[in-house]
Amino acid sequence: MREGSVEILNQKNLVLAGDIDWAASRRVFDRIWREGYGWRKAGVLLLDLGAPGHAPASLFDLIEAPDDGLMQAIDQINARYGRGTARLGLAQKDGEWHMRRENLSPSFTTKWAEIPSAKMR
Repeated sequence: MREGSVEILNQKNLVLAGDIDWAASRRVFDRIWREGYGWRKAGVLLLDLGAPGHAPASLFDLIEAPDDGLMQAIDQINARYGRGTARLGLAQKDGEWHMRRENLSPSFTTKWAEIPSAKMR
């Protein structure tokens, strides 16, 4: 920025539904442009991108899982070699595998008992 020049912070948000509306984008730019002010930085953020119709309408919409044969393959393995032989990558609560906890970070941001304390003498 040149010495003696004036800076301005100006921003506008434009929410588009469907295809990009370049004319609307240009109108937003025209609203934030100020003649005589230097620009240090400009940018465009494209948020929440996705194909129309592929997002659930609400949190509780049912989404069909693809039938790629994974569950049938796991069922066949378990039928042949015994229950629990093949399973999804989840640790069982009472299973054999347990996370190593020797280097576990303290939880003083979530547990009152682990907040460090100091005593003055």
